[in-house]
Amino acid sequence: MRHNQSGESIHALTTDILQYAQDHGGTLPPMKDWTTLKGAVWPYAKSDAAFRSYDDNTHVFLPNPNLSQKKL
Repeated sequence: MRHNQSGESIHALTTDILQYAQDHGGTLPPMKDWTTLKGAVWPYAKSDAAFRSYDDNTHVFLPNPNLSQKKL
């Protein structure tokens, strides 16, 4: 069950990132670090679930700073 919840979190976070990009001319959100990414996509999140790990309630996904503010 935890694996499925993590998969749902990845899907939700991906959707949030793509919605951000759509609203910002195809540019990905800033991804310098986890806090920066979360701040950028938080307005698109339907819940806090995408930002939590079901194993230990810490950050599950590390953003790739090389993709920060790149065009799709």
